[in-house]
Amino acid sequence: MKIKIVNGVDNLGKRLIAIEKVAKNEVICKLKGKLLDKPTWQTLQVGPNKHLKNRIIDYLNHSCNPNSFVDTEKLVLVANRTIKQLDDITINYLLTECELASPFKCMCGSRKCFKEIKGYKFLNSNKRLNIPYLLKLKSKLQ
Repeated sequence: MKIKIVNGVDNLGKRLIAIEKVAKNEVICKLKGKLLDKPTWQTLQVGPNKHLKNRIIDYLNHSCNPNSFVDTEKLVLVANRTIKQLDDITINYLLTECELASPFKCMCGSRKCFKEIKGYKFLNSNKRLNIPYLLKLKSKLQ
C-alpha cells in the first residue's frame, strides 16, 4: 500500500498521505469494508443506499481540487494526477456523496472551491458540469 495515516497539521486530526510517488491513473488502494444503508460522517457513498465504512475513508480528506477519486464500481482509490511522496491524498466528496451526513464549509483554498460541501444534489447544474468523473458517477448519485 502506498499510503499512511499521519497526524494532521496543527493537531487537526489525522490525514492520509502518499508514502511514495503515485502515478496518474494508478490504483492507490482497494477499499474494503462494511456496507451501510445510511450515510455517516465516516462513510463513502458507493451506490444508492450503499455507504462504505472502513479505516482509510476515516482519514481521506476533501479537496475541491483533489488528487484522487473513488472508482465506485471497482471500489478502489485512483490517482487522477501524479501525487508526490508525502502529499495528502484527497478526493472531492461531491463526487461520491449525494447528501453528506455532516455538511461543512470548505477551506481547501482551491481557486475552484465550492465553499459549502453539502452533497451532489445541492449543486446547481452549472457546477455539476464542472465536476470531473460526473458522467461516470451521475447515474449512481441520483
